[in-house]
Amino acid sequence: MKISTYSTAWNICRLAFDFKTALDNWATFADEIVIAVGTSTDDTFNALNFYAMEQNYPVRLIRTAYDFETDPYAYGKTENAALQGCSGDLLIQQNLDEVMLVTKEKLHELKWQL
Repeated sequence: MKISTYSTAWNICRLAFDFKTALDNWATFADEIVIAVGTSTDDTFNALNFYAMEQNYPVRLIRTAYDFETDPYAYGKTENAALQGCSGDLLIQQNLDEVMLVTKEKLHELKWQL
C-alpha cells in the first residue's frame, strides 16, 4: 500500500514559516508527498523544492495560479490540486504546521490491515 500525504503552501519564505519540521516528519512514513503551491509573492516553490531535493524526500510540487487575494475559493482549489496529484492508496491531508504522531512501525502495521 502506498501512502500519499498532501498539503498546500504559499508565502512560507516571507512569513519565515518552519516547513522543514513537517517535511522531515512526513518523509518518515509517506511514500509520496504532494504540495500544491498557490500564488506566492516570495520564493516558496523554490524553497520547498530545494529542501526536498537536498534531503532526497519524495516530494512533488504542483504550481497553481489561484490568487488568494481575489478568489475566495483559492485555498480549496489549491488543496484540491494537491489531492488530485496524489497516486497513493491511502491519502493523508496535512498542513505544513502539522506532524503525524505515529510510529513508523504502527503505520507499517496499518498498511497490512487496510
